[in-house]
Amino acid sequence: MTKKDGIPTQLVKKMAGRKWGRWWLDTTSPPSLNFFTPWYTYEIVLSRCQTVNERRLWLEHMAIKRYTNRQDLIDLRCAFDDLMAAGILPANEVILREKYEREEVNHEAR
Repeated sequence: MTKKDGIPTQLVKKMAGRKWGRWWLDTTSPPSLNFFTPWYTYEIVLSRCQTVNERRLWLEHMAIKRYTNRQDLIDLRCAFDDLMAAGILPANEVILREKYEREEVNHEAR
């Protein structure tokens, strides 16, 4: 599997044309999630979305933009989830597992 900047390019090309609301996957180099704004195309390069924390920071960053709405953020989260499921972005299972374990402990304490 060919990788560029940690991104499996063959898997990215298989998802060419994929859209999530107003977001779409741009498979050119470097692969990115793109979003039209009134002034330009906003681009999130996938190599900058390798960890759960990086993806969380992107969601927080996009939440303060005046041209995005709640549905745009939901769609971006869905894009991240689909790209993880496809093996394009790492799932960071250990971090996710720890998060769920903390939630279970909090739930049991109630």
